[in-house]
Amino acid sequence: MRLHYVAFSRAQRVLVLTTHERPKEYFAPIWQGLPQWPYVRRQLLGAQRFELRDRMPVKRSFSFPGDLRIYETCPRQYQFFGRYDFTPSRSAVIFFGLLVHQTIDEIHRIVLDGSFDTLDEHRIRELFQQTYWLFSISDVRPIGPAAKKTTIAQAMNYFHQNQADMWRVIETEVDVSVEKDSYILTGKVDLLLGDDGKLELLDFKTSERSADPTLLAAYQDQPCIYAHILERRNGKRPERLLLYWTADTNKRDALMEFPYRPDKVADAVRRFDAVVRKIQEGDFEVVQVPERKVCDEWAL
Repeated sequence: MRLHYVAFSRAQRVLVLTTHERPKEYFAPIWQGLPQWPYVRRQLLGAQRFELRDRMPVKRSFSFPGDLRIYETCPRQYQFFGRYDFTPSRSAVIFFGLLVHQTIDEIHRIVLDGSFDTLDEHRIRELFQQTYWLFSISDVRPIGPAAKKTTIAQAMNYFHQNQADMWRVIETEVDVSVEKDSYILTGKVDLLLGDDGKLELLDFKTSERSADPTLLAAYQDQPCIYAHILERRNGKRPERLLLYWTADTNKRDALMEFPYRPDKVADAVRRFDAVVRKIQEGDFEVVQVPERKVCDEWAL
């Protein structure tokens, strides 16, 4: 019910409920008592003087990790998973990344609640176990004992390495979006930091810092895209963009920073727009065959 609070509380004239399957149990009493389409078309909506348009085009949402990164890795892979909704066997790897991100996010939320002094290794392990259990009962395949140990180690190390900067946390896991001409650009900013009116945007990577310049450039595009959305939506331009590699145990190696550069942000946005156009046109031709491990990791 909380997820639908805005829809239920903001409607002024008509509230329309839609579903492609049977409504959840707690919605059934509401659903069953409502006038149904198409019978409501003329009576209720007609009385409200709405102009009804059949097949109104709806802009699709695209994100950096969910669309651009997968498409650039392999357009055919994107066709299977992004267009046809096939399920990859790589879910255990996804579980690992989600677990690290979510545990660190819980740490930040406790900091934002003003309870930083309650955080210690015991509390973080509790947060980790709770997060692990929640993911385990979802559709994501859980990780093994060794990977689980690595995950908690990354979250714990991040906490120990960054305690002195926790007071600079402004927001965590921030959903952002901006409407473009033919699609909606969406994303989730891992962390916003700031002091003295200066804003910094940080994105976590659950691996060791890469030495590949091409891969590093691609990773830098993600915070650039998010900075673009923030500036378009809120007029806020981050002073610095940060990448944090949680698998590196030393903060000096883990933290990578680079200044906000309008030209670099514009290049990232243009590249994103180009990929979206290819997806919309159904262009999934593999021009450059990826490494064999890419196919092995995402095998059906």
